[in-house]
Amino acid sequence: MARKRTEALEELDHAIGRRVRAFRTRRGLSQTALGSQLSITFQQVQKYETGTNRVSASRLVEIARVLDVPLLSFLPEAPAGEGPSELTRASEFATSAEGLELCLAFLAISDTQLRRTIVALVRELSGMAQSPATGDAVSVPVNPKQTLRMGSAVKAAPKGRTLGTVSARRTRR
Repeated sequence: MARKRTEALEELDHAIGRRVRAFRTRRGLSQTALGSQLSITFQQVQKYETGTNRVSASRLVEIARVLDVPLLSFLPEAPAGEGPSELTRASEFATSAEGLELCLAFLAISDTQLRRTIVALVRELSGMAQSPATGDAVSVPVNPKQTLRMGSAVKAAPKGRTLGTVSARRTRR
């Protein structure tokens, strides 16, 4: 019983730390800059973010003030049932470094149809080829004169911006 409680508290420490890191990076602050504003070292900020050290309630209030976010935004939702809910898992991913990078890159794509195509592609690749909201099968409209080509450089049509190592761009047949 005590072991389960300890594991749950450790996971809470990690979840709070991930959120501190996500909000800090969103504000464009380094660990050193946040530490300076809190009168602590960057190493202490690092320990909070990794969950190595537990963040006290008063320190969490200070962090929320410096990062200009609501205090409750650091706390994960209570999981319903046995495992974490989809919303909890999505929230944890979105606050990770790669999740934040993916979200920001996706939001930079202004072409609505291209964004829908990317979401459908990711659903297909993940085996989740149905809408989580409705449960209906997702169909991707395909124009026979255009294909989505995966290559060595990521380019979002029509702007041709490089997004990463895998790319998608529209080509005419």
